[in-house]
Amino acid sequence: MRRAIELRRAGRPWPRRAPRQGESSIATCPLDGGSPLSVRGLRGASFPSSGPSAGGNLFVVAAEPTYLRIVALDTETGQRRLVREIRPADPAGVCMVGSPRITPDGRSYAYTVARYLSTLYLVEGLK
Repeated sequence: MRRAIELRRAGRPWPRRAPRQGESSIATCPLDGGSPLSVRGLRGASFPSSGPSAGGNLFVVAAEPTYLRIVALDTETGQRRLVREIRPADPAGVCMVGSPRITPDGRSYAYTVARYLSTLYLVEGLK
C-alpha cells in the first residue's frame, strides 16, 4: 500500500497527483490518515502550478503551445476564475511556453519559452 505525503501551507492541504487505476487525478491527502479528497474542477490537461493561496485557491495551468492560461481554482467548490493568460511579448519562433511558477498571491510569475529561430541567406551570382 502506498503512503501519501501531504505538504501544508497556511494549514491547508497541498495537492498532489494521486494515480488511480487507469487514470490520473489531483487529490489532497489529510495528514491524519483519512482518505484522499479529489480536487474538483480540474479539466483536461490542467495541472497545479503552485500550492494553495492564502484564499484557499489553487493556481491551475492549462498549457497551450504558445501561451499559458492561469486559473484560480476553488478546490472545495470546483469554481474556476481566469487570472491571466501569459504570452511572450515577441511570439516569433515560439514553439512552447511552459514551466510556470506563480507566487501564492498570484501577482508575480515566471515561465520558460522555447523558440526556433533561423536565418535565411540569399546568395546570388555563384558559379
